[in-house]
Amino acid sequence: QKHGTGYENIKIYIDNKYPSPKNFNDLVYISQLMQADAIKTAIEAHRSAMPYNMGTLFWQWNDCWPVVSWSAVDYYGRKKALFYQVKRSFADDFIGLSVSGDSMLIQFQSGYTGKISITMKAYDRFGKSVRSYGRVMDKNSEQSRISFPINSNRTALAWVSINMDDHEVDNIYYLQPPKQIQPGRPVIQWELVNDNLELISDKIAIGVELQLPEGIETDDNYFDLIPGIKKIVRLSGNINPALLKKQITIRSLADTY
Repeated sequence: QKHGTGYENIKIYIDNKYPSPKNFNDLVYISQLMQADAIKTAIEAHRSAMPYNMGTLFWQWNDCWPVVSWSAVDYYGRKKALFYQVKRSFADDFIGLSVSGDSMLIQFQSGYTGKISITMKAYDRFGKSVRSYGRVMDKNSEQSRISFPINSNRTALAWVSINMDDHEVDNIYYLQPPKQIQPGRPVIQWELVNDNLELISDKIAIGVELQLPEGIETDDNYFDLIPGIKKIVRLSGNINPALLKKQITIRSLADTY
């Protein structure tokens, strides 16, 4: 980056929402989470403004220099957290979340028109579930708008999942910055099932980063885990189970405290 106060700005934005990095490796990791969250906020605000806004371009996709930059894919072809977040935020099935007073507003955009099953769970900053709702309804238009009551003073984050016939999609809305949400260090368990990595956590895990042996690609990374909710990550490439078990590294924001 060539901005005169570029590094200072990066630090200011990190300090607003995330714990102070204790070393350079954590700085690189947290700066990616911050970048991904910023673009997520913008894209999802634009999508939620449909039909007044009907498209979004983000800056930027890749980079021709091996530098600190706002690209989604770096000079070496490595995918940053932003790459995976943009993929989620631009998905055909989209959940837009916002808060108005003590209500969680949910906007669901999808070409699917059958019955949908909606689950909403609210958690406090210690990771304790404080409210849970479910609803089944027909989705018979391009957009569905739903609201659930929450205690906005007590709720730190809300997780919303929408289940359709053959797949589901979810999203998380943070009412408090991630640095204030400290449920303790999560224990994340994983197993390899038919080239899929199945992960589950005992606590809220923010910004879960998978570092895998060279030659293995994932369809998702830098995601959040809700306690007891299984996450399936599809792997491709040269998958050697023994090498994977030996070299896989998993961390989350709690590891930077």
